Amino acid sequence: MLSFLLLAGLLPPLVLAGAGGLDVLDVVTGADRTWSPDPDSWSRVVERPVGSLALAAGASLTIWLTALLIHCFAQGGILGVLVAGDRQAPVGMAGREWYRTYGLRQVVDQGRRLVWRLSGLWLLAVGGCAAWAAASALWLGLTVLAAQRWGATAGAGVGCGGSLPVVFGWIVLLLWWQLGQALLAEEGAPFWASVGQALRLVGRRFGGLLLIVLVVLAAALAVNVVFMPLSLGIELALAGQASARLLSGSLLALAQWLAGSMLSVLYAGALVALTRSEGHAASGATP
Repeated sequence: MLSFLLLAGLLPPLVLAGAGGLDVLDVVTGADRTWSPDPDSWSRVVERPVGSLALAAGASLTIWLTALLIHCFAQGGILGVLVAGDRQAPVGMAGREWYRTYGLRQVVDQGRRLVWRLSGLWLLAVGGCAAWAAASALWLGLTVLAAQRWGATAGAGVGCGGSLPVVFGWIVLLLWWQLGQALLAEEGAPFWASVGQALRLVGRRFGGLLLIVLVVLAAALAVNVVFMPLSLGIELALAGQASARLLSGSLLALAQWLAGSMLSVLYAGALVALTRSEGHAASGATP
């Protein structure tokens, strides 16, 4: 759903550029038709009235903001339940009063509570990424300038020396954004205090956070490695059966999505456990 909305956000400018003749059904069924854009299409876009350009931009922005709200709603529901810190009671186990059972209603309630907080963090992260992207572009410009003025050796020195803080900054932004979501899911947590606490926590637990991210990335890569041969086998075995290939591919994509969703929940749980352990350590250290 989210991927569909992200791709749908590209349709208004494509239609404005004259790409309305692209037949989506032919692409899905594998028909022998290709679409090649007109080289002058984007020049015609510039010549369109300002109102048409604003309408296309507004439509794309609306679709992407809708995708953001849906993502934050789902993420908020998952994080809110994880942060609650209660466990599901095994069926038939004595002492169920020590447990709390969560269902879809609780996930929806948590999503409603956190959707705007997480959306605000997303917009703040986009602003931070834009600022750091400008700094990265400045570093690239200085690298090119040094190479042109003082030679290739100077350019390599500026490039290699500047790459370390640039890459480190991107990693810090990613970890801060991920931890900020877990901290904002706490009941009654102030927005700006949680944002600052996430940055401080990145500084204290940088190595552990980076290890968690690398483990999750390796697991996601392993999932893709497992499903890739299966997808190729379906394409080869059902080459002449478009309907069967589409159905089998859809089921395989659903299975891959479920595996990815489980990884996402495990990753969110690891971040929540880290933030809760830090909170307990801080409260225990306070007299």
